[in-house]
Amino acid sequence: RKRFPGITVSIMEHRGDEGVEQALRSGQADLGIICMPIGDELDTWELLRDEYVVLLPPHTGVSNTVISWEELATYPLILPPEGDYCWTLIQNHLRRVGQAFTPAYEIREDSTIVNMVRQGLGATIMARLAAEPLHPEICVRHMPVSLERVIRAAVVQDGLHSPAVYAFLDALRNISASNSFATFVKSLSPGDRSTPLDRSIQLG
Repeated sequence: RKRFPGITVSIMEHRGDEGVEQALRSGQADLGIICMPIGDELDTWELLRDEYVVLLPPHTGVSNTVISWEELATYPLILPPEGDYCWTLIQNHLRRVGQAFTPAYEIREDSTIVNMVRQGLGATIMARLAAEPLHPEICVRHMPVSLERVIRAAVVQDGLHSPAVYAFLDALRNISASNSFATFVKSLSPGDRSTPLDRSIQLG
């Protein structure tokens, strides 16, 4: 808004990357922010990596910055419901490291999970950005084996992108430390296939 006050950005929220992909394909969105790799018809580039951490109730007895699997097993576990993107990512990770946990609660909303942890009802595994802003009473620990999600920008491959989209991509480049993303923005510099100036951008 400071750099381009005449451009309007509309944000649409979807539960899962499939909704973002559909919005891009149908033309509802010009640019998507996703976590999971999706179809070949979209170009994606890494923006940042977000670590999954363990959130523990106040006054936990875990003193180390890295919690052990045995320590985690002493808490009722609060996780998203089966089929949720984060549930899939966490369960696949646990299987890879030979661990199995049965959640005591299955809750969809991140804010509800964080509040349940704060009330002492259990522990959770959650992406750090999804947990913020964290209440100071909640204890944060690293997982025994690290897990992270890759957050990406996505656009339709060979699409006719407007100058407003390029301006938004340029803004993302300026806040990203990823060399690959800098290359991405350079490769999408406006050319013959760009449309006339569009004063709006739909972000999915």
